Formats: sequence, C-alpha cells, structure tokens
Amino acid sequence: MREAVVAAQRSWESYVRHQVRTAVDAGELSPGTDPDQVEFEVNALLNAANDRSLLYGDDAVYGRTEAAVRALLVAHGAAPAALR
Repeated sequence: MREAVVAAQRSWESYVRHQVRTAVDAGELSPGTDPDQVEFEVNALLNAANDRSLLYGDDAVYGRTEAAVRALLVAHGAAPAALR
C-alpha cells in the first residue's frame, strides 16, 4: 500500500513540475522560476487545505488555497487574467 501511495504522490509532483516547466518555457512564468520550489509550495498549500478541511470541517479553506496558489503564480510572473 505504501508503495502505491508513494507512486501516486510522485506522479502528481512530477505532473505539477512539468506544468511549471511548460509555463516557464512558454513565457507564462518568469525565466528564473524553480519548478521544484513551485511544486513544493503548491503541494504544501493543497495539503494544508486538505488537512484543515478534514480536521475542522472547513471547506472554505479551498477558496483561500486557490487565492494563495494564484498569488504564488503571480509572484512568479503569471498574468492574473490568465489564471481565471
């Protein structure tokens, strides 16, 4: 079971890093953007949202998480209008 969870998590992380690299290559994120760091930060935000939702029954955290991920991407050069 552990191996399956690890494989699924690695697959997700790889997908996010790939999307960040693709956005950098397309000029949608700043050239110096570190895909590993952005992937880590996005996943940290998503994991925190899931934890709070499950622990506190607070589904409003997903809206705050969406805002935080948008702010993170804008900080890395994304056009706000492109994130809608």
